[in-house]
Amino acid sequence: MAPGRGYRHLLELARGGVGTVHVAIRRDDPARQLVAVKRLHAEHRDDPRARRTLVAEAELAGGVSHPNVLRVLECGEDGDGPFLAMEYVEGCSLAQLISQVARADEEIPLQIAIGVARQIAAGLHAIHDQMGGLLVVHRDVSPQNVLIGYDGRVRVADFGIAKPLNPSEDNPHGETSTGLLKGKIAYMAPEQLRFETPDRRADLFALGVILWEMLAGRRLYHGHDGAEGARRILHEPPPDIGDEREDAPPEVVQLLFELLSKVPATRPATAAIVADRLRVCGELLAQEEGPIDLGDYTRSFFERERAGRRELIERALERSRALDVAEQEFGAAADAPRRRDWHVKGAAIKASVEYLRAVYGEAGYAKVVAGCPPKVRASLEGAILLSTWYDGEVMVALTEVAQALFDAPDLAFQVGEASADFAFGDGGPYEVFRRQGIREGVPPLLDASGEIYRLYYDVGTWIVEEVTDTAAVIRIDDGLVFPRPIADRIVGYLRRALALVGCEDVVVSTLKDGEDLLLSTRWRDPGGGRGRISRPPSLTPTGITTGQRKR
Repeated sequence: MAPGRGYRHLLELARGGVGTVHVAIRRDDPARQLVAVKRLHAEHRDDPRARRTLVAEAELAGGVSHPNVLRVLECGEDGDGPFLAMEYVEGCSLAQLISQVARADEEIPLQIAIGVARQIAAGLHAIHDQMGGLLVVHRDVSPQNVLIGYDGRVRVADFGIAKPLNPSEDNPHGETSTGLLKGKIAYMAPEQLRFETPDRRADLFALGVILWEMLAGRRLYHGHDGAEGARRILHEPPPDIGDEREDAPPEVVQLLFELLSKVPATRPATAAIVADRLRVCGELLAQEEGPIDLGDYTRSFFERERAGRRELIERALERSRALDVAEQEFGAAADAPRRRDWHVKGAAIKASVEYLRAVYGEAGYAKVVAGCPPKVRASLEGAILLSTWYDGEVMVALTEVAQALFDAPDLAFQVGEASADFAFGDGGPYEVFRRQGIREGVPPLLDASGEIYRLYYDVGTWIVEEVTDTAAVIRIDDGLVFPRPIADRIVGYLRRALALVGCEDVVVSTLKDGEDLLLSTRWRDPGGGRGRISRPPSLTPTGITTGQRKR
């Protein structure tokens, strides 16, 4: 896997069992072009099988160039682990469109359904035909893996379980697990369910299911469990779409009978044949009814979502620009230590050191350092401006020694609050965000905190899962790896930061969710979320007396 150029995530698009897809920008791209980046979850980053699957998806999808196939840009690995970068599609999945149409109690027009199916077929033919001699079957053709752009272009996506039927030495990814079904059962061809080796016509069966569902407005092989759906695929005769849609042209009815045949040999031989037959049907309908534009039709169901996502992305781009400034300004300090004595990634420890000095004096701080392990003492003698100076071991040692030495069980909370003062103070990281025009208030604060968090910490990802006028839930992926003083520090930081934007009666509690740390936050906000930030004094305690936790 080649070294990656580095991507900055802007917005989460989708989350699955193995990985997550984000809207992102490449850090070295001056045009800031949006891309979609798929990454493995932390627990799968070192899993050889998951990594092989990601590489195989990149190699298979990267071998196809067609307007109806999602384009893969690169596969690599950076500081956040392995990734797959793809073109970003502003639009929705076919599954989302079908759901929205059903919610509106409408039917998808024949032209739209036939046009979508034609583009899927064209993309499948490219997948089947453009792999340099490899015979590839997608094996997971489903509405969830079909993207519809607001420009009217359909793209087949997700090659995660695609399989070469004749793997070569250069593309050896034809292995599969014996007796293991891969894909969504409701779209599997009978031969897949019988554990027979599928060929390209298995994808055509799935296309038939998709076209039937678009026209009928409901699931075809959706039983009360997977076994029921599989039984129906294996044993029930192909259904007649004419029973669901009286306006279905005879040519489409016949094509669906062929696509949904239990016997692969009686299905059309290639996806290109299917695309051509659907093209003829679509052209006849357009002549009779007048053309219907797929892009216009799709946008009509998602205007609010489209505007909302664009706003979120634009806000994320603003934060990204602010981060660029922060990294340039504070990162450049490493080359000029006499002009600035701290670096963004050293800010958390710098705040801790200054807090301990302010509360316990130089003599007290010296006692704390003397009580730390030799490795930590050696680190504390180094320059704080070094990005590698942030070290959880240093943070924990400073906190635990001071807690024991001064009988201050709540010290970690207090240091966290001091860190918020430091971040908001003159020259602190949040000053950069203010200069870039980020609106002040609770939601922008929490979003910006996530970006600052990623500059401070090398572990976990800060995700604001939900935020209202009076509460928020924040998830830190793999947060349970943190020692307790680190988690307490984050709680104190949040508590003080919310107070600095005008909130009162702030309560922050921690919860466990698997390997993740959840921060449940509640407050009262007299300013309605738009209060001005209170500028704290420079690096001084926040009015907390030694050994007492602020309530």
